Amino acid sequence: MLFLDAGVYFEPYYSRARVIATKVIVLTSILDDIYDVYSTLEESQRLTEAIQRWDAKVVHQLPEYMKDYYLKLIHTFEEFEDLLASDEKYRITYLKEATKELSEAYFEESKWRDQHYVPTLEEHLHVSLISSGYPMLEC
Repeated sequence: MLFLDAGVYFEPYYSRARVIATKVIVLTSILDDIYDVYSTLEESQRLTEAIQRWDAKVVHQLPEYMKDYYLKLIHTFEEFEDLLASDEKYRITYLKEATKELSEAYFEESKWRDQHYVPTLEEHLHVSLISSGYPMLEC
């Protein structure tokens, strides 16, 4: 995906977009791994709830290994806002909402896995459209 990023934003003028997109891709990859590999269902639920609240003050509710990631996610989005001009900052709101939707989709897939549930095609398409990450990366 990082190569795609450089291919889409190759002109020097888009260096800021490359930096933001690369950070988003890396954070998304780590988030996916947390849900798929490292967290229990209960831990995934707590992470999802924290991301929905989007407040650094709820970090104490997370397992120790998730705290650094969660704070990095929050602070990186704050950095994005600092990089943008005042008339561009609204874009981060859309990115936050898309990240919230992504975490919900990852959590849904985790529930399916742990409950040995096979979703219907319609359920799967509804969730996987979001969990693919592309709606969030469009932001």
